[in-house]
Amino acid sequence: MYPVHPRNHDRALRLRTEMQLKNILLVQPVGYLESACMVKNAQLVVTDSGGLQREAFFAGKKCVTLLDFVVWPETMVGNRNVLAKPKAEDILEKIAIPQDVSTDYHPFGDGQRRRQDSAGNRNCGKIKTPAIVGGSKTVSC
Repeated sequence: MYPVHPRNHDRALRLRTEMQLKNILLVQPVGYLESACMVKNAQLVVTDSGGLQREAFFAGKKCVTLLDFVVWPETMVGNRNVLAKPKAEDILEKIAIPQDVSTDYHPFGDGQRRRQDSAGNRNCGKIKTPAIVGGSKTVSC
């Protein structure tokens, strides 16, 4: 699946046809939750987005990044994220590299910080957060 910007849709459709890429489904752009769901259910991710690199990492999905520089070095461990040139041969070569997902590697934390904060600091009070439109919202921590 390729969520393609409307500005690029015609060109992407033409390239898909010219290159006979029948397995690429062009879809409308998606929001964050839809994107996270797509990553979670994907076999692998090919992207030039720094954000998708991290989402693929968190989902345990192999990521091939079409850039010539590293955005998130933490995701490069165990071939979880590999750089590729925007050329079919290089992308396919990088897709074939097996990844090693270590359950002990948590460069962004183990996801337990909020639970620790809640258990260890019951008197933290209220947190004021900005609202989307005007004013603010108070939430309990």
